[in-house]
Amino acid sequence: MPELGRRDVFILDGVSYSTNYNNVLSNLSLNICSGEIHALLGENGCGKSTLGKIVSGALKPSSGTISSQKGTRVCMVHQDRVGNENFLVWEYLLFDNDRVYRKGFLPRRKVRREAAALLKEYGLEIDIYKKLRELKSSEYTAVELIRQLEKKPDILILDEIFIKLGSGFSRIFTGVFQRLKRKGVAILFITHDIEKLYDFADRVSILRNGKVLFSGPVDSIDKVNVIRLAYTETVEKVKLAELQSEFYHFLKFNEAILNTLPINLAVIDPDHKIIMANKSFERHFEIPRENYIYRNISFIFSEQQNDVYRMIMASLGSKETQSFFDVPITIGEHHSINTLKIVPIYDGVAVVGHIVIVEDVTDYYTLQKKMMLSDNLSSIGLLAAGVGHEINNSLEIVFNYLRYIGKKVDDPSLGGPLSELKDELNFISNIVSRLVTFSDTNLASTEDFDANILVENYISLIHKNDIYGSINFSLEKNADPLIITMNKNEFRQVIINLIKNSCEAITGSGNVKIRTSLEPASSGSVVRISVEDDGVGIPQDKINSVFTPFFTTKSSDSKNLGLGLSLCYSIITRNGGTIKAGNLPKRGCRFTVTLPQPDCEITN
Repeated sequence: MPELGRRDVFILDGVSYSTNYNNVLSNLSLNICSGEIHALLGENGCGKSTLGKIVSGALKPSSGTISSQKGTRVCMVHQDRVGNENFLVWEYLLFDNDRVYRKGFLPRRKVRREAAALLKEYGLEIDIYKKLRELKSSEYTAVELIRQLEKKPDILILDEIFIKLGSGFSRIFTGVFQRLKRKGVAILFITHDIEKLYDFADRVSILRNGKVLFSGPVDSIDKVNVIRLAYTETVEKVKLAELQSEFYHFLKFNEAILNTLPINLAVIDPDHKIIMANKSFERHFEIPRENYIYRNISFIFSEQQNDVYRMIMASLGSKETQSFFDVPITIGEHHSINTLKIVPIYDGVAVVGHIVIVEDVTDYYTLQKKMMLSDNLSSIGLLAAGVGHEINNSLEIVFNYLRYIGKKVDDPSLGGPLSELKDELNFISNIVSRLVTFSDTNLASTEDFDANILVENYISLIHKNDIYGSINFSLEKNADPLIITMNKNEFRQVIINLIKNSCEAITGSGNVKIRTSLEPASSGSVVRISVEDDGVGIPQDKINSVFTPFFTTKSSDSKNLGLGLSLCYSIITRNGGTIKAGNLPKRGCRFTVTLPQPDCEITN
């Protein structure tokens, strides 16, 4: 029989435990000391929970000896629910507590008062009239903990409870456990969480295949060797120093892969709590580890991401990898397009968790849209090149006949219809001319000019139009000249189209603001021109389509055919620039044009 030391409260010596099918524990020896948090660490099936049940007295070992101080009270909080699910919370909290019932049965109202007072004392808001089956996993675990704590144990066994408790309850009970330790209570902490081991425990015993491979102070073994002993194949008798070099490099290599992957990865347990995430995930969702660890995956997604949360939850019942494409996610003011994958994790044949992978494909999505837009513009160009010339020839003949008829007809009542017919033909001619622009891949004649001066002139020209009299125009221009090289008429088309587009987006009165500036770029500098308004904005699901030919958000009875922005896109890209559209945070939208600046100056 092993002798108890000064601090020993429980000793197992040569303990084995077998079932009809296998040996769970084999010749295991362990000391449990007062005032110490002792962690049992190992992979699933290594015998941790069985050992806890033997210490609690729930199981009897097949062989070996057990010694404990006289009157030692052992309580265990299991990882599974053990209480009758029909119990009410207040009934369950104290029903087998001999300290409460030492003088016989108590009135039910007094037990209810004691139960409510206990929950309040621990700072928990749990309805005492709920049945156990109605409690969330975290609530049930908290109730079970209080039930066992109120029995005033000398040894408290915690079987994988922190994952069940969640971050809020974990903070409360971590403080409770530290106070118990200072009072001399021994805590046996069963876990597979290495991070929690170093945050919480004083001593660790590592189990593998029912045997203790290592037992000693937590600070006497590093994480590398903890993982090697607990989760990788090792020989029974191994020197820790021999493990260090080889596995350290292996672990670091895998850690580097995980944290440098250009995808956002999180692992969730069967209760949908996040138990791990890589650095990319933390950066993408702008959240530190302490804020998300052990919290439900729903915590990551705000109300506007409910669709994403529903996708994830609907996928958790599947045994196959689920993939979703072009998934929009908004974090603060940042919008991104993502590929979402939910991958099941198997432990043998059972699903024990899922990997959630969020890959930001915004750049690829944008490039794809640009390619589609270029294809559309090319198609319009081919169409225009094929038929534009023939249509213009026919229009010229019609114009000649109209002029001839106008000279020969003396009836004044026909003057109006002939004039309207001429206007409509001019409108058709204008459309054809704009279509032909798409087919022209060559640059028009170019010259160097100051964009500031032309923009100012165009604003003045549009402002004189009575249609836009209720709109306030403002210009913030760069202090120095902004020199660009392109065709002046094409530049005029772009700026007037953008300003008119902003004006037409405003109902009644409003504001249109134009800004010009010089911005640094990877190769020299670019002229930046933005046109923004406080109009209705662009529907978020349509914002990537505004440069597509014939796309318009205007009413169906409008004569606008949706070619103005396509024309702008064609001209700007042909001159080596970029044009982008985006909604403003509160109201309205902004179009931004960038054009390369040549290495030259304008001389007066």
